[in-house]
Amino acid sequence: MAKRWVPVVVLALLAATAGVPAGADGSGVYAVAELGALQDGGSLGPTAVDSSGRVVGVASTGTSLRAFLHDGVTLRELPPLPGHTESAAHDLSETGIVVGSSSVAGDPRSTAVVWDDTGVRALEDLGGGGAVALGVSDDGTVVGSATGPDGSRQGVRWRDGQVTVLDDVLPLPAGTTITSARRVDDAGRMIGGLRRASGEPVGFWFDGTKVQEVQLEPGAPVDLVAFGPTGVLGTSGGPGITAFLWREGVAVALPPIPGDRCTVARDLDVDGRAVGESSACGRDLGRAVLWQGGRAIDLQTLLPGSLGWRLQTATAIARGLVAAGAVDADNRNRALLLTPDRSLESYAGPDRIDTALAVASAAVPGRAPVAVLVNRRAPADAAVAAVLATRQRAPLLLTAGDSLDPRVEQALRDRLDPGGTVVLVGGEGALSRSVADRVAALGHPVVRHGGVDRHETAVRVAEALGGPGRVVLVSGGAADAPAAVPVAVHEGAALLWTDGTALPAATRTYLDARPGWPRTAIGRAAGADPTAESLRGADRTATAVLVADRFFPWPAVVTFAPAERLIDGVLAGRLAAAAGGPVLVAGELLPTDSGSYLAGLPFLPAFRTVGAISSGVSEGLAPFAG
Repeated sequence: MAKRWVPVVVLALLAATAGVPAGADGSGVYAVAELGALQDGGSLGPTAVDSSGRVVGVASTGTSLRAFLHDGVTLRELPPLPGHTESAAHDLSETGIVVGSSSVAGDPRSTAVVWDDTGVRALEDLGGGGAVALGVSDDGTVVGSATGPDGSRQGVRWRDGQVTVLDDVLPLPAGTTITSARRVDDAGRMIGGLRRASGEPVGFWFDGTKVQEVQLEPGAPVDLVAFGPTGVLGTSGGPGITAFLWREGVAVALPPIPGDRCTVARDLDVDGRAVGESSACGRDLGRAVLWQGGRAIDLQTLLPGSLGWRLQTATAIARGLVAAGAVDADNRNRALLLTPDRSLESYAGPDRIDTALAVASAAVPGRAPVAVLVNRRAPADAAVAAVLATRQRAPLLLTAGDSLDPRVEQALRDRLDPGGTVVLVGGEGALSRSVADRVAALGHPVVRHGGVDRHETAVRVAEALGGPGRVVLVSGGAADAPAAVPVAVHEGAALLWTDGTALPAATRTYLDARPGWPRTAIGRAAGADPTAESLRGADRTATAVLVADRFFPWPAVVTFAPAERLIDGVLAGRLAAAAGGPVLVAGELLPTDSGSYLAGLPFLPAFRTVGAISSGVSEGLAPFAG
């Protein structure tokens, strides 16, 4: 059985949900840095992260627990008070203040402490023999809980070293008492735990003026963990275990990753992203989850596929930076910092053949058993060829129609397996017999998918795909093809051409033979088939945004294509399809609706551009691309 991550400050009812996620083929939205360990055989449990990437938490050394701080370069211990043997860090501010507790191993009592530039210092308690600091604001206000002289647990606030019982200063509902405060900000707003006169535990939110009770379901215990502009984040304990977001008196459950039933909330950042765990409840198989706009995203799928570690929990988030826990192939705990990949890479050559070679190297590194060849001046054929090439994990290459370009010939020698197949897309009017003969002379079998025109060629490719079960329709002018290619790959669909809003004979015959297949018409093809879902904007750039929003709500990579160079756009579609993301189309500047789409994503993706993208577009992407 895998080891489980158990964060230090969490209700006991939540502890059973962490576990090992199923393996995933990550696409690399996040770069991964391991935080290490204080000593061999030890492990780290992150509890908080700030926007600069500093992480604090609790380290197990094998014999004791110690607070730690990782500053992005160095991991160091945060020591306990003199005479104590253990420490734990629970929160840190953007100004570098860390708060937590210090204790003697085996003694349930603890002392609330602060670590800052002067070292570690104790905070005043209530005389009952125990206190813990749970949250700190940027101005140094600290909140937590302390034991009173009568043995009761009370929520407290520390300012300038002085402790205040929150019951004495907050306008509480009649008959209630605050048992703990979890987080606080510079405005004095805070969250924590409240006990009603009946003894029922609920959460509370203090907005600076009034205290409101927070609960998802009546009678269910609540653990509030964070708050921000989008609301208060917490977990409800019954009847299942459910993360929720509360705002203005309304609590909304956050969904699990598909296939799971239970969720646990851990943290919320100022951009509205929440993190935690998703699980099958009673089973020890949890997965780290990211929530944005009510959607649940399996964080494992956003990591490089070669990582080999299984994310169990995401414990903290700040401006997209995520502190997480995982287990490696040897079942050892690993603490990770996930940093969004906001790179911007460009693929362009002196001409479209060199651009295609650059895209092919990125989309299919190393050698391949199949290559797909298309006429450099046939964007419609290139679009269906791009779908075929992606499905077969093959490089897509361009050449002249009447001869095999020497650069492509060299690429076949360098990139194609000996005896590998070359697929020609287009009839002999698009790729002449001399091209096929030259490929064969290089020792490669030749397969051709071609018809008398682009419509028949698309049908031949669709038939070669072996019955994909879905159809994407695009007008034969190919202006919307860049956006359509990754959709066809994403949906496992055939890409077929229309004549504007009319269906050519070859396309109609194919569709009539498959009446039950779902269809999506993109751009000028909208209206060609009344049974199809239609996506059409005011122009090709607006249509691309509609397509991206419909099919790619959280892409790992967004690829930009020039609006007026269709072959470059199709190559962008090939690159985007390999990355599992959309193509957006741009002219001289970044379109406003494209910027709105990017701003609304749950995380910032990596960016790719193909072909002659203007400097204005690159400048427009700068705020999004780290």
